[in-house]
Amino acid sequence: MATPTENTQTAAGTAPAAEPQRTDLDLAYFRRRLDEEKAQAEDTIRGTQSSEETQDGQPGMERAELANYDDDHPADMGTELFMREQDMALIQNARDILGRIERAYQKLDEGTYGICDKTHKPIPVERLEAIPYATLTVEAQAIQEIT
Repeated sequence: MATPTENTQTAAGTAPAAEPQRTDLDLAYFRRRLDEEKAQAEDTIRGTQSSEETQDGQPGMERAELANYDDDHPADMGTELFMREQDMALIQNARDILGRIERAYQKLDEGTYGICDKTHKPIPVERLEAIPYATLTVEAQAIQEIT
């Protein structure tokens, strides 16, 4: 049987062997943690969009406050642009996290949660506690960020 660090091949010589399931993890606990992270990311998206405008299409609180100022003042336009860019970055980050959470759910269903996608080594429990949607070890993540 292959270990998590071996990259074995089938008789056809191409597909890696299935990774063994982690028996040292409380998978139900990590599924709950993923649920919490997912709810938080969705709340971030909803909250950020609500600051853009209310459901009836009116400007949100921050936008309404800015509307009381001179529309042509460069400082006001700069503040508005900054706030929009900040909101867009927050939304993009939350969407990225949601994608990572979906991948972690997939790994739970496949029985490979807690195994690095690149090195096939176990991801330390401490890392999973901090980032339950982590699919790479710290070392593999660092390499991926460099390239």
